Amino acid sequence: MEEKDISELIEQAKQSTSTPLQSVRPLKNSCNTANELQIAFYLPKSLYKKVKLVALEQEVSIKSILNQSIENYINDIS
Repeated sequence: MEEKDISELIEQAKQSTSTPLQSVRPLKNSCNTANELQIAFYLPKSLYKKVKLVALEQEVSIKSILNQSIENYINDIS
């Protein structure tokens, strides 16, 4: 009996020609792409956990910690 109900629902879905209620729209880019570049890299899990913990404790973003760390590194070697 349950199989018949499912089959009926499948047939109803196939025959349904109603217009979808949702529309697909591109997301607005929230970052300033003129001044920022998205990159991807691998980070050891243990280091990521440490950075995440510091970010939570300091109430700052992981992004800001990484940006500041990279800036400090470049300044130190220059």
